[in-house]
Amino acid sequence: MKQRIRILIADDHAIFRDGLRRLLVSESDFTVVGEASDGKEAIALARQLKPDVLLLDLVMPRVPGLEVLRELSHDELPVPTILLTAAIQTFEVTCALQLGARGVVLKESPPELLLRSIRAGTGHACSGPRFRNVLRDHAAKAGSPSVIPPGQGSTAANVDHGPDRGRLWTIAR
Repeated sequence: MKQRIRILIADDHAIFRDGLRRLLVSESDFTVVGEASDGKEAIALARQLKPDVLLLDLVMPRVPGLEVLRELSHDELPVPTILLTAAIQTFEVTCALQLGARGVVLKESPPELLLRSIRAGTGHACSGPRFRNVLRDHAAKAGSPSVIPPGQGSTAANVDHGPDRGRLWTIAR
């Protein structure tokens, strides 16, 4: 039997957490191991439960999402994290990637995009064409300027250089 992906949800809106949990547990390969309602709780639960994936809201009480990422990035084995947010600025995407986020998915995205992002495992996923240039710029700073090919629609490229060597970046509409 295939091992299920263990997910920790961190969002300050109870109704959103409940809906997200229902979506995730409807998938046979996912299990929700915990829920956090603020950033401080997210850090504690991530370290205690050691989930396979942390779904993290950017705007959280007590400790904001980027600070949660910064804190967890110091751990020996940081938790793979996908930011799940209503809105995000370009500089926040760059900062999140530099802090080790595996992806950014806007809450307005179709559920299938989030599910694919979680299943991508060691890959990076960012939703929306506006993230394409951000990823291209980040890849260039990592020493791989041609990582993200130009064009429309979904693209994927392998990162061959720098600290992100061997990771898959996915940009989906």
